[in-house]
Amino acid sequence: MRLRVPALLAALFLLGALPGTAGARGGDTARSDHDRILAYWTADRIASAKPRDYVMTSSGKLVPAAMPPGTPG
Repeated sequence: MRLRVPALLAALFLLGALPGTAGARGGDTARSDHDRILAYWTADRIASAKPRDYVMTSSGKLVPAAMPPGTPG
């Protein structure tokens, strides 16, 4: 019985610490994705970007507007 209590406390401590470490990694990933996206959109790419039209469906969702056949997406 004496060994069970410290083992149980250690297990609870480890389980409590895991979400904190996972969240830190998730933040790093989001930050690196953000930096990657900013690096991709250079001034030249922004200037040559073509807008894409969206329409709202009757259910309230935004979807790409229908494009004429043969038009690249």
